[in-house]
Amino acid sequence: MAVVGVVGSLLLKVVLLNHLPAAMLYSAVLVFPVLSRGGMVWGTWMGPYARPEGGTGEMFFRTLRGRHVGWATAFLGVWGILFAGWPALLLIALAAGGTWAWVGFCRWRIGGMTGDTLGALNELLEIVTLAAYYPLGRWLTPPAALVSARLLW
Repeated sequence: MAVVGVVGSLLLKVVLLNHLPAAMLYSAVLVFPVLSRGGMVWGTWMGPYARPEGGTGEMFFRTLRGRHVGWATAFLGVWGILFAGWPALLLIALAAGGTWAWVGFCRWRIGGMTGDTLGALNELLEIVTLAAYYPLGRWLTPPAALVSARLLW
């Protein structure tokens, strides 16, 4: 089942990226992975570690501090605005809401978060963020970078 999930997730991302207008593609490629990793930081902060016997993800839960979450959130805001414009604030709010919902679900089902649930959160947020580019492009001005992506390569 894990292989089916991974293949399905990758195919869905390829389809979402393939159908984005060219004007939004660079923005999406630079923003969606960063937002999903930021969601992992928030998920680590919001939820307790679920395994009482410990595990490989326990160190991240034990060592994360509020200042790390603050710096990650500030970085997300700056990165998002630079490469997606002001609609990035909506994407960040969507990622925060999705993280809150996933952490609540994991608390209800297994009592907290683990490294595996953080990985699942990452994949979910990548798909949700990519899918959110479609209504942003239709209802608002398309997310346009304030900084050209071509400066990176």
